[in-house]
Formats: sequence, C-alpha cells, structure tokens
Amino acid sequence: MKNQVLRIILLVLLLVVQKNSMAGVIVNTGASTQFGGLVLATSQWVAGFISIDDGYRIENISTNYWGNGEQLTFALYEDESGLPGTEIVSFIVETEVTDTSTINTLNIPADEQEISAGNYWVSFEVREGQSFSGGLQGGSDAAFFNPLEKDAFWLALDGNWRSVSTHQGRIGLTIEATPVPLPASGLLFASMCLFMMRVRKSLSQ
Repeated sequence: MKNQVLRIILLVLLLVVQKNSMAGVIVNTGASTQFGGLVLATSQWVAGFISIDDGYRIENISTNYWGNGEQLTFALYEDESGLPGTEIVSFIVETEVTDTSTINTLNIPADEQEISAGNYWVSFEVREGQSFSGGLQGGSDAAFFNPLEKDAFWLALDGNWRSVSTHQGRIGLTIEATPVPLPASGLLFASMCLFMMRVRKSLSQ
C-alpha cells in the first residue's frame, strides 16, 4: 500500500513538472499570402477572436503589419456576446516604421500574462497620443492555412466594436505560451495521499 501511494504521488508531481515544461505555439494562423488587410489607425482598431482550451502563460504575440508610425497598443479582452468586452490587459508597443510598402513583424512580449480556458479577443489599437497609420497584413480566409474564426473592428466615429461581416478581413496572428501549473486540486490530491499514508502508518503501530 505504501509503495502504491508513493507511486501515485510521484505521478502527480511528474505531471506538474511536465505541464510546466511544455511551451509552444497555441495560436498560429500562418503568414498571409496577400499584402492587404484591415486598416489600423486612430479612427479604426482591429481585433481577432481566439478560443483557448486550457490555462496558459502568454510569452509572446506576433503579427505582420505595414504602416507609418512609432507606437500603438496591444490589448486583450474578454469575449462578450461575440465582440470584445472587458479589457484584461494592454501593452504599449514601439513600432518605429516609415516604409508603408514593407511588411514588418511585430513582436509583443506579453509579460507572462496568465489566461484561463475561454474565449478572448486580441486587439491592435492606436490610442490617444499614439502615432501610427497603416494596417495588419491579412486577407481572405484562403490567405491563411489556419485563419481566425472571426474578426472585429472599432470605429472612433461612435466608439463601438463591430463584427467583420465578410471573410475578407482576417488578420495574421501567432501566440506562444506556456501551460500554467497544474491546478491546486492536483497538488491537494498528492498532499492527501501523504496524509493517508501517515494515518495508516500510525494506526498500524
């Protein structure tokens, strides 16, 4: 019995180690084969929908873009009725591009932001005081090997988010992340096994 309990404990601890050591890409649309995309400026922001099936710690987010400017904002939102809802976190991103005819890669260190399983929106915005005019490289669904399910855009005209009504406005996106530690329930189970083993040992004495 003692050896069996120890094996169970070791298995749980092994799962914790393995889960924490696996880092990889959780979203990858692939690069667009087209030059165009959704316009990104102070008057219009662009967001893409993602669905996450587990808890993760985001390491890096990247997209391809073109334009002219120095700074924009990346934001992560909760999904509310199929559109971006409550903002979870945002980061200021330095762009420093001047050639509107060149496709650039924008890498966004996400400061190890943790998210749980659920639906979210990743948004690229030009907020007040920022300078950027261009767009995110995108195109139709056919432009990507794994296009996002849906996109949305925000208009300064009325300050509301709108769904992209056609499949001509997909954006490219790659998200690298590390699984978060095993839920506390797993560690609690291991602790209970240790406790039961000690109780059994005490009763047998």
